[in-house]
Amino acid sequence: MNDEMDAGRSRGDEQPEALMKHDSETDIGPAVRSLVGKELCDGETTETTFAKDDLPPGTRIIHAPGGWANAEHAPSRLTVIVGDDGKVTHVFTG
Repeated sequence: MNDEMDAGRSRGDEQPEALMKHDSETDIGPAVRSLVGKELCDGETTETTFAKDDLPPGTRIIHAPGGWANAEHAPSRLTVIVGDDGKVTHVFTG
């Protein structure tokens, strides 16, 4: 494999990590930022959990590290990054 192909593959592998570094403070309001630190669950929303069913329609959930997402940018779409422990680590639009 040539260096150009290796470089392209490497960039693709890094996409979820790049999303995790996104600065959510500039993109969303405080109510949505309050999801950070809560566990995303299939049950009911509580003080420490947030039910997936309570997210806006079209929300993209990425399980990172190792999760992936397409490169399609949708400015009004909410994106939620979930860590290995099931807790929300980042929230942003796009």
